[in-house]
Amino acid sequence: MGDFPDYFRIGAWPSTQAYNWLKNQAGLTEADMYDFLSYFDTKNMAEHVKSHVITAVGLQDETCPPHTNMAPFNVVSKNGKYDTELKVNQSLSHATHPEWNNEINAFFAKHRKTTTSAVGSFIPETGVSVRTEGLSVIIEGTLNGVVNIYGADGRMTYRGMSHRILLPIHGLYIMNVSGAIYKFSL
Repeated sequence: MGDFPDYFRIGAWPSTQAYNWLKNQAGLTEADMYDFLSYFDTKNMAEHVKSHVITAVGLQDETCPPHTNMAPFNVVSKNGKYDTELKVNQSLSHATHPEWNNEINAFFAKHRKTTTSAVGSFIPETGVSVRTEGLSVIIEGTLNGVVNIYGADGRMTYRGMSHRILLPIHGLYIMNVSGAIYKFSL
C-alpha cells in the first residue's frame, strides 16, 4: 500500500483510525500527520529498493485498492536493473490465489545467487547453531526467547521454543532465533 493521502480518500481502513487519532492530538494538523506518515509510505521508499520484486494485486480489493500498490511497484520497476513481476488477480479482493506461494518461491529461486546462508553456522554471541535436514530446521544450543520463522510471503510459519521445527514446504525462509537472523532455503 502506498500514497497515504490518496489511500485515505478512498479506503476506510486505516484512515478512520488515523483521523480518530488526529482528533486527540492538540496542535497537530492533517498536513503534519501526512508528513509523519510519509516516512512509512511505500511510495516514498520504493526508490530505495535494490532487489528483485514480485507482488500481486486483487482488482476487487477494497482494503488496499490496486493502484495504491501499483504506485510503489512502478517506481521499483523503473529502475530496470532488477526483475519485477506484478500479478493481477481480476476476481480476488484482499487475498492471494492458491498458487501464490509456489510463484514466489519460483521467482526467488531463479534469482538465488548461492544456496549458502547463515544456516549451518555457529553464532558465538547467541551460543546457537542452526542447520537444516529435509524440511526440518534443527537448532542446537540454548534458546534465548522464541523462534520466529517467516516464509517468503511474509507470513509467520512458526513461532515457539522447539529445537526441531518441521516446515510445510520447500521455499525461502527468514528465521529469528536468540536475536540472530538466519536466511535459508529448503
